[in-house]
Amino acid sequence: MGRKIEDAEDSYEIAYLLDQTNITRQEAESAAADAFPGRVVENKLDDENGFAVWEIETFDENGGILHEAKVNAQNGDILAYETKGRS
Repeated sequence: MGRKIEDAEDSYEIAYLLDQTNITRQEAESAAADAFPGRVVENKLDDENGFAVWEIETFDENGGILHEAKVNAQNGDILAYETKGRS
């Protein structure tokens, strides 16, 4: 029974986040890839202090660098990023 409640809560959260989103996953991936060249390896819609953000990871295979970008789900701006790997 607990799993059904969790599933319902997850569904509600996803619907809430999607309602706050003005850009698609593809547009968020494009914004991140424009800022941090590489192949998109992960994407996730998440709640960041009550605001919807796309978390997009790109991997630059040539440089061995992973970029994790938080993209504003309203307008596509890069809000924050973290870089891991070779410098």
